Amino acid sequence: MSATTDMADIPRPAAAAPAATRSVETVQFLRFVAAGMVLIAHVSFFVHHRVDTDVRILGEVAQGVALFFVISGFIMTVTASPHSGEPGFVRYFALSRLIRIVPLYWAVNAAKLLGFVLVPGMIAANPTVSNVVYSLLFLPAKNADGNIEAFYGVGWSLNFEMAFYALFALALLLGKRPTRFTIPILLAAGALSFLKTEAWPTAAYLLSPALFNFVWGILIGEWYLSGRKLPVPIAVALIAAGTAATFVPLAALQGLLVTKVHMGAIVLGFVALEDRIGQAIPKLLTFLGDASYSLYLTHPMVGVLSVVVLHKLAPWMPSSLIFVLTVLLCLVFSAASFIYFEKPITLWLRKRLLKRGKSVES
Repeated sequence: MSATTDMADIPRPAAAAPAATRSVETVQFLRFVAAGMVLIAHVSFFVHHRVDTDVRILGEVAQGVALFFVISGFIMTVTASPHSGEPGFVRYFALSRLIRIVPLYWAVNAAKLLGFVLVPGMIAANPTVSNVVYSLLFLPAKNADGNIEAFYGVGWSLNFEMAFYALFALALLLGKRPTRFTIPILLAAGALSFLKTEAWPTAAYLLSPALFNFVWGILIGEWYLSGRKLPVPIAVALIAAGTAATFVPLAALQGLLVTKVHMGAIVLGFVALEDRIGQAIPKLLTFLGDASYSLYLTHPMVGVLSVVVLHKLAPWMPSSLIFVLTVLLCLVFSAASFIYFEKPITLWLRKRLLKRGKSVES
């Protein structure tokens, strides 16, 4: 997921209106929630396999990735759609996405590749050269076992993110309003995924129900841009219903929930409450929302290493304490990654590649 977008991610070309897009604090908070859900799911997996098999794997909270996709659709719509047709914005959009995603993703892939060479027993991967290369290019590829997997596990979600951004950029290039162009394609591709078989080519991996999540985000973004409001009770009910559907098995609704429409309900509910609770959200939580991409990408390495080291240093330590300490270590490391790597390198690349005052097509 990935948490690769925020309201300041899309710098404007010289021709754009001077007013900056106002940050939606509830969405920043949700970015942290989404990353935190994935973190908790993965740490429970690490503790189960490395320390105590009695620890339950919290697979249901891995749905945070779907929440990321909804958020991505929302933010792309709010930040980029209003600039459709502006000179130079296509290049701005494409470069800003690459600047935002590539450096940290390539860094964690390089770290995993180094670990694979030095301590292969610690690394859960069986890659081929093409698997690594395609993964770095955000393209689905098979590993040595014949499975379609990104070399860096959570990178699978970035394959979908980049495909969505490419579709959005194509709409901008063609002068189409991105929402009207992308929604039919995403719906068709999502529906086609239900017909997919193992005989289909590797590229068909990108045909998935996960694409519906972007549609919910786009629709919520359009609703937000329209200035419409929802009554508070309805917004709260949407959040409650979406949360319940996330954690309570509802067999009768599984056909509907495969589209993760309940994640769209959660995002819509929080966005509708922005004017009432947005400024009341603690700054620490919105900061962790900013750092959510670092948290999403670094926690698999930091998490498994923390679990192994803590268990080795203190074999008497309860698995519950190892779980809590690992979560805290992942949060601290991700904050440091954001402050000292992700943010500085992003700003440095923007200064050099996204210069203001010039036509970006020149």
